[in-house]
Parts: sequence; structure tokens; C-alpha cells
Amino acid sequence: MSVHTGYEPARSCTGAATDGARALMAWFLGAYGSRGGRNLGIYNCRSIAGSSTTSLHGEGRATDLGVPVGAPWAQALADRLVAMSAELGIQCVIYARRIWSGSYPNAGWRPYNGLNAHVDHLHVELSWSGARTLTAATVQRVLGGTPAPVPGARPTIRAGSRGDAVREAQNRLAAHGFGPGAADGVFGPKTTDAAKRFQGARGLAADGIVGPRTWAALLAAPPAPPTPAPTSARPVIRRGAKGDAVREVQRILNAWYPALPRLVVDGDFGAATDARVRHMQRAAGLAVDGVVGPATWRRLLGG
Repeated sequence: MSVHTGYEPARSCTGAATDGARALMAWFLGAYGSRGGRNLGIYNCRSIAGSSTTSLHGEGRATDLGVPVGAPWAQALADRLVAMSAELGIQCVIYARRIWSGSYPNAGWRPYNGLNAHVDHLHVELSWSGARTLTAATVQRVLGGTPAPVPGARPTIRAGSRGDAVREAQNRLAAHGFGPGAADGVFGPKTTDAAKRFQGARGLAADGIVGPRTWAALLAAPPAPPTPAPTSARPVIRRGAKGDAVREVQRILNAWYPALPRLVVDGDFGAATDARVRHMQRAAGLAVDGVVGPATWRRLLGG
């Protein structure tokens, strides 16, 4: 049992989650999914809220381990991750307005004054060594528990393929802004074209074949816009509202919750959108009123 020493900041976005981050998330979902643990994201090409510094999410080295707000086991898990940080390659943990960092390895938990309070998730950052080499089996050996299947364990699909894996790929392409049309489970010309465009944008071989590397990029959280408008530039919206702001919320919520039924991105704030907003607010520890105001916008936009 020993703590990690040192900190490697992010430099630029890399296009996908690292194997180590996906392995840590897989272990977490297997060990804590039945207690309310959920995946709040790994890869997201953006800056740290309130600064111009690239977030470690942009290098795929940060995981947001979603927890019920106030769950007593969440702090216990955070303490274990810090205590075993050297074995796991963890260089930083932020939870409930406190931070531990390998920059000050022996200082313990310190106050965290960032814009995001991190009350609904443990933000866990890996060193590059951990990001490249950590496996779910290693986490299980160090911390116990049973990992869920590592995200990305999907079949290779291509033109002519059919079935649920194709439908999932079509939905993920749409979430990343490369919609192939209807998610009908048929890998036809439109899906091939969308896959090639997505691969080209992520620096992958644009062959239209969805294999392990393309799946990893698809299963990562869609990148946020590089220069999002401030939350003050977005209107307060609620049930009955219509327009582009509603579409933006619907797209973000679909990307956040790929396992839930997809919202129709039609710009109409109806009952389904209202229910999904309330679901997100409850999970984030916000006022559950279904109104997308400044606090909810800030959380949706990564703040």
C-alpha cells in the first residue's frame, strides 16, 4: 500500500479513452453498479471548467465514477483509491470538494475550489503509465470486486453486417455528430460513410470498418464543442419550450445516457425530455425541477 508521486498534466486531446481508464471504469461498474455506481464519462475533449487548461478527459486518462450523492461508500472508495494509488497508477482523485494529488502525495485530502464540486462522482486521473497498462484484473487484485466487461468488447462490423451491434454503432455515430440516418441495425452505405467520416475526424484509418479502435472512440463520451458559449448565453428552458436550445439539451442527454431510450432530437421539450432532465438533475445533486437554468446548463456543459 503506497501513494503515487508526481503529476503529468494533459497537453492536447487524443481522440479516445485509454485502455487503463476503460479498465478502471469496467471494474467500478462491476463492483458498485448494484449500489448505484454509473459511468459519467471518460473521454471528452474540453478544457477544465473555468480555465484554458486541457482536461485529462481530453487525453482519455480521467474517469468520472458516478455515485449516489452522499453515499457513504463513495468516500471509502475514494480513500482506497488514494491509498493504493501507486499500485494503480492513479495521480489524482477529486470528490465532494476535496482533492488528493500526486503533486502533494503526503498532504492527504485538501480543499478543492474548482467550479465543479464533484458531489455526484469521483473524478479519478491516471498517470500515463497507468493509462497504458492498468487492467480490470489488476484493479480487482488490488481492490477486490468483480469487473464488468470492459467497454469496447464489441464485434467487428462492416458493410453488410446486421443486428444490435450495428444499431449501437449507428446510435453512437449520431451522438458524436456523424448521424447515418435511421438506427435500423443494417450496415449499409450511409453507415459506412458515417463511419469513415468519424474515423477521419478521430485520426483513425478511414476504412468504414468498426473494429476495436473505432469502438473505443465511439464508446467514449462525445467531445464537447471546443469553445462553448457561456451558460449565460443560453436561455432558461422547461417543458413546453421549443427550438435549438432544446435540441442541444436532447443531444447532450442522449450522449450522457446511451443505455437509456434515446430522446428524439426534435427541439420539443415534452414529457420525455422533462423526465430525462429530472433524471440528470437528481443524479447531479441539483434541484429536481425539470427546468434547465444556469446550474443545469453548467453541469450539462461540463462545468
